[in-house]
Amino acid sequence: MNEIVAPVSRREAGNDCGAAYDFQNCYVSLMSHFDGGRQEVKDFQSALRRICSSMQMEKSADKDAWSEQEMLEIRKVVVGIPAFSECWRAILGLVFAPPIESALKIHAPLDITCEIACLVNDIASFDRDEQTSRTDPANVDPNLVLLRMRKLGSREAALESGIQWYNRKVEEFRLAEQALLTGEHGHDPALRSYLEILHCAIVGDLATSKHLVPMRYEGSAPALARLLKLDDLSR
Repeated sequence: MNEIVAPVSRREAGNDCGAAYDFQNCYVSLMSHFDGGRQEVKDFQSALRRICSSMQMEKSADKDAWSEQEMLEIRKVVVGIPAFSECWRAILGLVFAPPIESALKIHAPLDITCEIACLVNDIASFDRDEQTSRTDPANVDPNLVLLRMRKLGSREAALESGIQWYNRKVEEFRLAEQALLTGEHGHDPALRSYLEILHCAIVGDLATSKHLVPMRYEGSAPALARLLKLDDLSR
């Protein structure tokens, strides 16, 4: 991304490069709306670079050799929540005082949100990915639930494990959110706005996954129906 300088047209780029230059033009157009000197904008740029490099790493890696933790760490970036949250920080101009930065590191709401996003995606696509693993294993997408199936020995056990894993992380986010909102920095506007961004990402991700079931992930509705909705928990 450091090489992005100015928008170009499809005609200038050539049709075979259209998609790449569409991304470049979108990036330049987006960044033109920001004051690039602000730290939150630099953080957003860094998050975009991380997601691009992680996607390339994911494509080239030997996924069969990944441990669950190795897969989870790269998926937390590829799933897009870090870039999404940093984009909103840049849009809203959210700046955290050092004590709030420390509190966010301790309670880790961003990390929890990333893990939740990975899990809802992998639970939703599990049936498709499990079938692909049997018919075209070289091209199966990374899937944490599928990885657990290889360890647990059955698809039913893996899916149950994934559902319980997701529900535990949603409860963990609720507790982290409560601790931050009721703590000494709970009335800080930047902190409250940031937590709202993450909260809405979790709720919206589940709702979107359920909505897309008929089109993309046939058969996953029963599993998605068992996932806890964050807004249904006491706050």
